[in-house]
Amino acid sequence: MAYFADTWFWAALINKKDPEHSTAIALNRKMGTSRIVTSQFVIIELFGFCCKLGEDVRIACCKFVKGLNSLPNISVVPYSDQQYDEAIQLYEKVSNDKQWSLVDCASFLIMEKEKITVAVTGDKHFTERGFTRLT
Repeated sequence: MAYFADTWFWAALINKKDPEHSTAIALNRKMGTSRIVTSQFVIIELFGFCCKLGEDVRIACCKFVKGLNSLPNISVVPYSDQQYDEAIQLYEKVSNDKQWSLVDCASFLIMEKEKITVAVTGDKHFTERGFTRLT
């Protein structure tokens, strides 16, 4: 089984003071060596989230992200102009009744393309799109 890791998971995993840190540790253990997919969109959002949490968390974020590519079970889907354009199209399509971020939209499209049905996230928007949340 493959999982999609959202910003919520990575932020909770690297920030020992996050109220969901122990949950993220347990989820990481539960997934074991399963394939975990994330994206550069998510990583950019992670850096934005961590920038306000202090020097220790910013340094931990940098170290963590640098090490992601060396983990054999983790795939970081690179940003592309096509993904960006498609995410904007989805965002525009649902903007009348959904509060999904552009990163959410890009994540949903990546999950659909990769045929991933489970997201490691606390974000209810994933269930709105029809995915299962592992929280």
